[in-house]
Amino acid sequence: MALPQAVAEDYRTTSLSLKAHPLRFFRPMLDRLNVTTAERLKGVRDGRRVSVGGLVLIRQRPGTAKGVVFLTLEDETGVANAVVWKDCFDAHRRTVMSASFLIVHGKVQAADGVIHVVAEGFTDLSAELARMKEDPEAPAPTVRMRTSGRLQRSRDFH
Repeated sequence: MALPQAVAEDYRTTSLSLKAHPLRFFRPMLDRLNVTTAERLKGVRDGRRVSVGGLVLIRQRPGTAKGVVFLTLEDETGVANAVVWKDCFDAHRRTVMSASFLIVHGKVQAADGVIHVVAEGFTDLSAELARMKEDPEAPAPTVRMRTSGRLQRSRDFH
């Protein structure tokens, strides 16, 4: 079994892999799209526009948050948090609630060591994950959408 397939199968069955992180195979594409890693996000100035992407680990929509959704994304370097205000969520509800591999475009909000990306838009790359299961070689990712695939389910609280 090729490494991308092995990682996809690990994630499908256990939601993790000791072999590699799925985004490792997509990093060249993400770099071309100027998607910052979770690790590099720590060095981005407050208020700067950025794109950050990863597997959606958690979606939270607390009843006390007045419609705000909090997302936790994971890439091969760590986790990044995004805040989706109600208006943005309403405009992108389907993408926010269904994507498993997501790029969040927005502004960095950094205060007291806590970093969030305040979402302004999204790119759903979930269909790319299916290619890891199908393709015996490392994926040659594109932004074009294909059949849907899910390596893991997010933990959603709403």
